[in-house]
Amino acid sequence: MKTGLIYQPCGLGDILFLQKAAHYMQEELDYKVYWPVIHEFKWLSDYIPYFEFVSWGDDEQKITGPPLPESCQFPYKDQYIHGAPTKMTDDLFFFQGFGDYNPIMKGKYDNIGLDWKDWREYILFNRNIEKEKELYYNVLGLKDDDEFVYVNRLWCTRPKLELFPHIPADSESYGGYKVVENKIIPGFTLFDWCMVFERASALFMVETAINYVLESPQLFDTMVKKPLFLWHRWGNFSEVSYLFKLPWRYQ
Repeated sequence: MKTGLIYQPCGLGDILFLQKAAHYMQEELDYKVYWPVIHEFKWLSDYIPYFEFVSWGDDEQKITGPPLPESCQFPYKDQYIHGAPTKMTDDLFFFQGFGDYNPIMKGKYDNIGLDWKDWREYILFNRNIEKEKELYYNVLGLKDDDEFVYVNRLWCTRPKLELFPHIPADSESYGGYKVVENKIIPGFTLFDWCMVFERASALFMVETAINYVLESPQLFDTMVKKPLFLWHRWGNFSEVSYLFKLPWRYQ
């Protein structure tokens, strides 16, 4: 079996954006794709069944790269090296997600000569409707007839979760609408918020991996009809604005 190995263990937005590359490696070139990820993203295998997502297994002590724990096993582990260049042989296609790419996201695809423009069509995932309902009704306490705005001020997973303070989170700032603010809730993943996204009257967010989920075929037609407001953590959208088709109002 030919092995595809992707070095993009974190940056959830990058991981989602690269789904097309992984499908290309597996379906067009016949490499079975293994995708090691930091332990915070080990749940990806429950929602995206097409590839072998392998947890780094660094739950107890976070690491920044190889050597990986003995418990983390996958083919060609010895060639899973940070900074190693992308290469393709008869047996191994190693894709390096981190590089001196310009612009960064487009450059990842340019590196292997693959068109990036239809990346959103490959954001394919299984939804866990029961977990979405549990989050919506029982954890967030929302009802079917509630009108609310969704606010996300969180970004980054490593080295630590960051808060973007420039988006208001009080009801008065949104004309009295109830505010549902994103938070990290143990047992629930980004995909489990899909019901919240779909039912929100408007979204006010800092640019994160959520953008890539909202562009997916499952959500796009619903989200395109909503007022969407986007902030950038550093105030520069040049690296991402060309990627999105949703009608964001850039702040």
